[in-house]
Amino acid sequence: MSVDASTLSFLVVTENGMERIATKDALHSMGARNIRLIDNGPKALIELKHVPAEIVIFDWDMSSMSGREFALQVRSNLKGIARFAILIVVCNDLSKELAIEAMKLGVHDFIDKPMTIGSLSTRLRRNLENPKDFITTGQYFGPCHDSIIKEEGQGNPDLKRTPHPLADKFAKTVL
Repeated sequence: MSVDASTLSFLVVTENGMERIATKDALHSMGARNIRLIDNGPKALIELKHVPAEIVIFDWDMSSMSGREFALQVRSNLKGIARFAILIVVCNDLSKELAIEAMKLGVHDFIDKPMTIGSLSTRLRRNLENPKDFITTGQYFGPCHDSIIKEEGQGNPDLKRTPHPLADKFAKTVL
C-alpha cells in the first residue's frame, strides 16, 4: 500500500538541486502537496521557526551546516511543534556509527543514497504508523530509541516521556 502524504507538510534540505527535485518528485508521487525546498541548513532553521514542517528530510553531508549540526539545532533551539518534526537523514555512506550518532542527536530514520521512492515510502510509513514518543533527559531531547533509553537509563528520574503531539494526525494518514 502506498503512502498518502497529502495532509502532511515537508521540508527538504539539501545543497544538491537535483536531489531536492528528485525528493520533491518522490513526495509528489505519494500525494504530498505541501513541500518546501531549501538549499542549506541555516535557511532551513529560519524557515522552520516561521513555518514548521511535520517531516524534514535532510542531507547529512552539507557544507553550509552539517547534518549533525542541523539535527542538533532542530532539537535544541526550535520551539513548539517544529522540535517534534520527524527527521529523516539522507546520507552517502550509512554506517552503524553514523546511525548511532544521528539517533543521539534526535534523528528518526535514515536513507542511504541514492534515495528511491520505495526507501522514502518505507521510512515514512514506519514513522507515521508508529510515531515514537519523545523523551527528555538532561542530555537528550528526541524520539525514544531503544539505544537511547539504554544509554540514558530507564530508571533515570530526569527522563520524561511525551507522546508525539502529531500522533493523532499521523494515525489519520492513509498508508
